Amino acid sequence: MRHWLFKRLVLGWPISLCVLGAADSIFVPVFASRAASDGGQVFYPIDFSAQATRQWTEFRPWINWNPPAGGLQHFDGVPFQLDGVIQFRCISPRSANDALPTRARGILVGRRFARLHLFHFSEFSGQPGEPAVKFVLHGVDGKDNEFVVRYDVHFQDWSHWPQGPDCSDHDTRAIWRAPPRLQPENPFMTVLWHTVFANPRPGVEVASVEVCSLLR
Repeated sequence: MRHWLFKRLVLGWPISLCVLGAADSIFVPVFASRAASDGGQVFYPIDFSAQATRQWTEFRPWINWNPPAGGLQHFDGVPFQLDGVIQFRCISPRSANDALPTRARGILVGRRFARLHLFHFSEFSGQPGEPAVKFVLHGVDGKDNEFVVRYDVHFQDWSHWPQGPDCSDHDTRAIWRAPPRLQPENPFMTVLWHTVFANPRPGVEVASVEVCSLLR
């Protein structure tokens, strides 16, 4: 299983940090550099462009892949800048042709925030509950907090049955469903996911974020 992260509003996953009122939340878009507001909430992007493995318009895992358009998009009231994608290798052993990264570090944040918004999916299926990656929030006080992202809990394979099961996490939902781009008789749809992680220490500034693949 390979886990895909968009940057920009959610690590494209686009990631987004959303701030409610005063530095209360943050959203992470891939290449966005300015704050965006929606419904009274303020969203601040985290720049993951240096870690991008592919441009959004160049990413196509299969011929029936049918994603949203690139650029600024809004899902669940959250702005996502779909400019690129970070694909992490989450399986072992490493194959000869697999040059995907297993870690992205030194991603600057420099803010307090209440929630982290992820826009994500995987290329292949995994076992329910299987860990894929973890986000490590490095606080300015030297303390860390981690979020573990799990298959079937927070995301699933992008190629999905129309009546397929949803993820079990109550803060995760499918935010994009589209029929096959080609082969209209194909029953599988493109389904992408939005997960919201609550920061356990919203009053402490986060200096940077690290994303680590959890190889099995």
